[in-house]
Amino acid sequence: MTEVRLARRPDARALAELRYAFRSQMAAPEEPRAAFLERVTAWLAERLEGGAWTAWVACARDQPVGLVLAHVIEKVPNPVAEPESLGYVSGLYVRPGWRGSGTGEVMELRLVNGPQGSRGNESSPGLCPADRLPSPCPAEAFTEPAHHRLYR
Repeated sequence: MTEVRLARRPDARALAELRYAFRSQMAAPEEPRAAFLERVTAWLAERLEGGAWTAWVACARDQPVGLVLAHVIEKVPNPVAEPESLGYVSGLYVRPGWRGSGTGEVMELRLVNGPQGSRGNESSPGLCPADRLPSPCPAEAFTEPAHHRLYR
């Protein structure tokens, strides 16, 4: 069974390894793997600890098999009933052996709607705040069909 949970600072190395696997399948890496992992582990640890980025990690048999990374960007305030922030999703990835298991969909729902998959909470509200948009938030609005093969 796959568990999808909010990632924390101690997950930074596993997330960096998943990020490397994800991006290096799209093009040949120009940076040595060890250097990339060191650099990105430190980068992720700092941002996860500070709350600048949110990540969800999927684990199966205590091994990380998927990740999704997102950053909430503040928009200029406006006078209409419209969210004043937006979410930048920087990759949703599931290792090839776990694709087709529903792991990608679960991570997508956690990211968009929060820990329960339908409505968020104060500690991790998801990208669709329940007080501003209908719940459940339509996950289709956040997907790119061309990339589904990487996580479904």
